[in-house]
Amino acid sequence: MSKLLDLLQRISDGTPAPLGFGAARRAGLPGLALVGLVANDHQAGLAAAASAGIDAVLVSGVSDPEGIGSLAGSADGVPWGAFSPALSGETAQACQENGADLLAFGLESPADGISGEDDMARIISLAPDLSDRELRAASALPVDCFIVDMASVSGSWTLQNLVTLGSISRLTDKQVLVQVSGPPQKQDLEAIRDMGASGLILDLSKVSSDDLAGLKSDLQDMPRPRRRRERVRATVPSAGFTSPPAPDPEDDDHDDDYD
Repeated sequence: MSKLLDLLQRISDGTPAPLGFGAARRAGLPGLALVGLVANDHQAGLAAAASAGIDAVLVSGVSDPEGIGSLAGSADGVPWGAFSPALSGETAQACQENGADLLAFGLESPADGISGEDDMARIISLAPDLSDRELRAASALPVDCFIVDMASVSGSWTLQNLVTLGSISRLTDKQVLVQVSGPPQKQDLEAIRDMGASGLILDLSKVSSDDLAGLKSDLQDMPRPRRRRERVRATVPSAGFTSPPAPDPEDDDHDDDYD
């Protein structure tokens, strides 16, 4: 199973990280997974992301088998993979052969690029304005996660931003990653998670090392999700016809005594 998928599932379930030999790097789960995006200087970017303790790394701008092969080993054990708007079967094959853990792509990708019998997580990037009909159809694709592109959000998240995210996460059973242009403010992280997200995707070239460290700390310090109290709904008589109440079984037995 993909390491990233395992982490996302544990975050969704609230399952603590394993202890003992071979345990995860951190003792506790973050509130959201953090996936770094490396768009240039790929080998150095992968190594830097690994040293920074990123949960996973996506590399964009590399699609040929030779380029993919040059990345093998650069991530130092951190799950990594390619991010291509139009992922080809050749790129997917090269990622599999070189130990990639995940693949991310857009709806423009040919069908042969997203299928395969392996343990790689397949992640599809969706525009936030996708219609409900298109979203339901996308949920039938053989993919594991959705990326919701919210990179246009700057500063504090608004209710409309959260509604846009929730309109996708609430209509699918896939894990949802949110692509952001910068670290969300601390008070927004819980709201993003509560609207159905399991992780963030952040372009590492657009964030300083101090801001990245601050985001990681905020993610690690997020409180557990609170259980929402179910609303008590009053029973209102229907305006139409109603079925008569079922007879009491005891009354039936009582009637039999007179037969």
